[in-house]
Amino acid sequence: MTMQESSEASPYTVLDQNENSSVMAGYTTVGDTLFFRPCEGADTPRVAELEAAGFPEDEAASLESIQFRCDRAGDLFLVAVKGENIIGFVNGTLTAGSKLHHDTMSQHDPSGETLCIHSVCVQQDQRRNKVGTKMLKSYIQFVQASTPSIRRIALICKEYLVEFYTSCGFEMVGPSDIVHGKDPWFEMSITVAE
Repeated sequence: MTMQESSEASPYTVLDQNENSSVMAGYTTVGDTLFFRPCEGADTPRVAELEAAGFPEDEAASLESIQFRCDRAGDLFLVAVKGENIIGFVNGTLTAGSKLHHDTMSQHDPSGETLCIHSVCVQQDQRRNKVGTKMLKSYIQFVQASTPSIRRIALICKEYLVEFYTSCGFEMVGPSDIVHGKDPWFEMSITVAE
């Protein structure tokens, strides 16, 4: 595989296409390399499948909600791609509020300084391979670099996921007031700028 820099001033590396590579949504993939890219409108049906498989029915976001997030907050929505397949995603929206509640989780305020992560989903047969950890850590780096106005990243999770999010740098805020499904939720956050 040969790597070439584009002749134009571009921050992207271009990979020469060979027999082990393919083009997916304008990106060149080589073999089963895991990479992350912004979600595109055509990705939303697959993302909705992953969401439905990853959450109980009363908690999973609808296709319409996923499309809203892609359309309105696409710069805060990454998919994980392995080979030619989307195997995971992370998405979020911005809020001006400091504490998460139903309204902050259902709207997008482009001037907000708190990023509300809505979903971190990995295809079931790809779990326990550190895909979620790599994806979330890459997402955090990406949004910090691309959206410097973000001061805080917050999410709600079930108790059994607290250890996972702690390993990715989040700290416990406490029980969440949000009621979504039958189980209690816990708010966690990372302060990214003072």
